Amino acid sequence: MQIKAKFFSNKISRQIAILLFIAAAVPATLMTVLSLTKINDLVVNYEHQTLVDKSRTHALNMFTNLVYARNLITRELELKKSISQLKDYKLLIADAEYKPFDYIEKFSLDEINNNDKLKRIVPQQDISTLKNSTQDKFKLIILKNEQGMPSVNFFINAKNENKDNFYLATLNPEYLWGDDYEDNLSVCAYSTVSTSKTKLFCSHNGIGNNQNVSDPINSGSWELFLNGEFLSDSWLFETKRLTPLSQSHLREYIGSKAYIGISLLSLLIIGLLSLIQIRRTMVPMENLIRGTEKIAQGVFSPVSVSGNSEFSILATAFNDMSNHIKQQLETLQSYSAIDQEIISTVDVGRVIQLIINRMHEIKPDLIFLIANLEESTNNEVQSSCHVIGHAALSSVRLVMSQKELNEISRSAQGQFKTSSLSSPLIHQRIMAELGTNHIWVLPIFWQDETCAFLLVGSKTELDNKDRVWTEYRDLASRIGIVISAHKREQQLLTEAQYDNLTGLPNRILLQDRLKQAIDHSERSSKPTWVIFIDLDRFKDVNDSLGHSVGDALLTEIATRLAEEIRESDTVARFGGDEFVIVLSGDEGEDIQLSVLNRIMDAIGKPAYINNRELINTCSIGIAIYPNDGKSPETLIKNADIAMYRAKELGRNNYQFFKQSLNDRAAKRIQMITLLRNAITKNEFTLHYQPKVDLKTGIIIGLEALIRWENEKLGKVSPAEFIPIAEEAGLINSIGEWVLKTACTQMVEYQEAGASEVLMSVNISAKQLIDLNFVAKLKSILVETGLKASNLELELTESILMDSDYNILRKLHEIKSLGIQLSIDDFGTGYSNLSYLHTLPIDTLKIDKSFTDSITFNKTKAPIVNTIINLAKNLDLKVIAEGVETQEQANYLKAHDCNQIQGYYFSKPLPYDETKELLGSGRKLSLAKASKANAKPNTI
Repeated sequence: MQIKAKFFSNKISRQIAILLFIAAAVPATLMTVLSLTKINDLVVNYEHQTLVDKSRTHALNMFTNLVYARNLITRELELKKSISQLKDYKLLIADAEYKPFDYIEKFSLDEINNNDKLKRIVPQQDISTLKNSTQDKFKLIILKNEQGMPSVNFFINAKNENKDNFYLATLNPEYLWGDDYEDNLSVCAYSTVSTSKTKLFCSHNGIGNNQNVSDPINSGSWELFLNGEFLSDSWLFETKRLTPLSQSHLREYIGSKAYIGISLLSLLIIGLLSLIQIRRTMVPMENLIRGTEKIAQGVFSPVSVSGNSEFSILATAFNDMSNHIKQQLETLQSYSAIDQEIISTVDVGRVIQLIINRMHEIKPDLIFLIANLEESTNNEVQSSCHVIGHAALSSVRLVMSQKELNEISRSAQGQFKTSSLSSPLIHQRIMAELGTNHIWVLPIFWQDETCAFLLVGSKTELDNKDRVWTEYRDLASRIGIVISAHKREQQLLTEAQYDNLTGLPNRILLQDRLKQAIDHSERSSKPTWVIFIDLDRFKDVNDSLGHSVGDALLTEIATRLAEEIRESDTVARFGGDEFVIVLSGDEGEDIQLSVLNRIMDAIGKPAYINNRELINTCSIGIAIYPNDGKSPETLIKNADIAMYRAKELGRNNYQFFKQSLNDRAAKRIQMITLLRNAITKNEFTLHYQPKVDLKTGIIIGLEALIRWENEKLGKVSPAEFIPIAEEAGLINSIGEWVLKTACTQMVEYQEAGASEVLMSVNISAKQLIDLNFVAKLKSILVETGLKASNLELELTESILMDSDYNILRKLHEIKSLGIQLSIDDFGTGYSNLSYLHTLPIDTLKIDKSFTDSITFNKTKAPIVNTIINLAKNLDLKVIAEGVETQEQANYLKAHDCNQIQGYYFSKPLPYDETKELLGSGRKLSLAKASKANAKPNTI
């Protein structure tokens, strides 16, 4: 086979050759290295294990010699009863077959105790162990002979002799260690104590502690345990190879001529095979590349590849693709024109006309109708139709049933049908009227819904295998795209400018409308009113009834507001429960005020949602162009400031913007910021005002009153910061601090002797609607240790009268804990007396506004009498607050009021002064009461 190298000039060919060479050479090299490495590891492990086994063999041989020597002495002791009875115990040395001992010496206990050398050799604890033994005991002792060489000895206590006699038997080294050692191996024995070693024996001189034995291939060790048999430390036997094992033969093999020759031959064969395969691959590939380059130049010529390989199959597919691309290119050019039209404009009618024209160009003998669905009901669908291929018609209006449309939509790929003038289906009848007998019906979808459909009609039968239907489907899909783009544009416009919930203009469209109104005012010199509306206590609706009810209420309010303004005005949802109305073009203030009154009346009408009656109020702020601002942002901001002023004045009213309100708003923001850190900075304190029993004159309760002193604001009245805390959502944390602090200090008062005093704490409406309030209350009682019976919660009359079933249930749950409940400021709200008896309350508290004038105002006194009688009839206690004079106290006592509270007895006092007052035993004395104590009852 001749290999021409022309193809090898190709960059890819060279890359493939290099990669094939690397792919063959690298694995071969790696396998060689890995094989040699594995062989080397096996050799190392084998050599090391061989030396370990030899160490073990020598150790066990030595151990056998020790046991034999011990048994020899033991046998003689059993025969002769005592070594001392032997005529010559050195016979043990002379007569023994292996001459295990060099000599045996006898020592008494006194000799050992009086000889320092012996005492060092044989520690006292070893002597005690041997002496107290009931049988022969042998202990191995290592001594040094006169030449300084270590010797192995038995230290023996014979069981049949006097316990004070001991024997030292020195073992013969030749017997113990033997002389059967290989020339190339060194065997050494060491006595090991902790981490230190003492050399006992080495088979070759000069080998021992100083030799490097870290190489595992040249050394191996084995440890012999001796403590059980000979009361001695373990001995370590190490076998070392004097001539290290050489590994150079492995490297020599790699560098040998045979290895190099085989490697080069392998690489040569790999290169040759690579060139053959590269030629077989690259020649057809180059032909395909040239064919591709021609296609890029617009020349669609076929590519020829010989043989039956995959490349010939690829060439056939390439030629088919080339022909298909040629056909598709013409189609894509027409698609490009249509798509350009879709991108540049969202004119649905123009795009449909372009598409239907293209369809007609492909099949001029057919009739085409595209129906664009516009309006639909549950039963009927109307559509505008574009027709081409019929000289008399260019467009037609089509009305069909929803059932017929469902029939068309059933087949997403289209369906072939016949048309007839007698058909019950309108689309078949109209195509029959256009002169066709056979039709193809294709639905066009947008978001899985039918938005249009295509009808293709012919007098002759249609070929369902014609490839033209695929192109028609592609063209029809562009109708769905342009319709979806048009609807999406309308949807985005709506979402961008209108509120999803209410359908009113949102902030973006409000800005545009307000700017237009300002421009109109500049031209007409007429004012523009910006009305900022905020629903009062709307959060309570969401918290108590759920967000679904709140959303329904907002939708109802939005509808009412839209009905109260002119078409030229704008009402927008600003966010949450806030609305903004723009009134423009009127000079008469009376006209605009009438609109304000209508708005308040419309919002104030009861709303019925989920069988609930909801009564709403609102706070309104008004800013007027150009006096209150000249930009949309400024007008809206100033109207918002005016709205907050309306809330501060009690809600359910409207206020006009004034520049002074800016300062009030800035101060309010500053106060909110400072309030957030007041608890952590310990700026709050509690003062306590006593409650006195009118019959006994003793203090029976305390009301906790919060005080705030800030380094920037100084002392701030609760009447000023409590409403702001409620609006800012801080009242829950502040109220929880008051409740916990009051309970803690009440426990301290009880420990000081005020065990029967009742602690009263005011509870905000926002605290009561908190879902976790009861749980927090229980936790505070447990944490502080205050009994529930010593705690009273004071709630305003408006909270209880506005409460629903959930609040009533929560009050009963609090009452079940043993906590007392009191209605504060009774008589100032909108009490429903028929509802009062259902509340689990213990006390009515007469407001200060009634107490102030009971001795001289004929209209207030009967109200107080009525409240007292009402409380008695309901079996409730009654307390009057704000009592400042003796006359007031006498009047209340005469009319059977239970308790009083006010400056007449004591002003609110700090913790320490309250503690001193409780300990003083001070009582109310009407006879000694003086007007000098009367001061304004400011809490």
